[in-house]
Amino acid sequence: MEDLTKPRAAVDQIVSRLETRFRNFNISEIVKAGSLGHGTVVPGHYDIDLVLYSRDISARVVCSYNGFGNWTSQLKEFIEREFGITSYTPGYNNRSVQFKCSYKGVNLSVDLLVSPFWSNPREFYQFLESLSRERRDIFTVCASKWQIEFFKRVDSQAKEYIRRAKAWRNKYFGADVPGRPSSYLMSLLVVKAYETANRRYYGAGPREVTTELMSLVKTPLFE
Repeated sequence: MEDLTKPRAAVDQIVSRLETRFRNFNISEIVKAGSLGHGTVVPGHYDIDLVLYSRDISARVVCSYNGFGNWTSQLKEFIEREFGITSYTPGYNNRSVQFKCSYKGVNLSVDLLVSPFWSNPREFYQFLESLSRERRDIFTVCASKWQIEFFKRVDSQAKEYIRRAKAWRNKYFGADVPGRPSSYLMSLLVVKAYETANRRYYGAGPREVTTELMSLVKTPLFE
């Protein structure tokens, strides 16, 4: 298993600065998602999603802004001031601030996102039900803390298969290549394939899991 002490220390430094110096809106909690947060790191590729939950952010106001641009603009200014970062990855948009940084020789890809605070999943999903399908996409970030809880329960062997799938994706699909599968979608597919393979076979291995994974993606959506 790869030693993740330094990458995690780098993330902790960023979180510490956000918690102590960023006061533009009241932060209730900061969750660490992405491959480091989910435990599915591909060696040498350290990406982290930091989601700032705030009680000062109204979901209804987000709808009126059609996104989080008002808040991510403030984050962008803070990152420039505190870390001296002025260049961003192509993914910078009004929903997140994406940048690369280095800490003690470790290169990190950071995605800073914000979300209204939700006391529980039921409250969040009830809110989603009140929105049109197009509007719901704005709030996918809000589920990050429950996604982390889900991955805490995922078997360590399944996480190893996720790492292999992501390494394959990274090899054949560059970061800006159209059609690049998302990490979260791939992770869910691999978990499903792993669970199905273990129900069907005794001592299921990579071949059985791969077979189940291929059967999952052979749908009109992927053809």
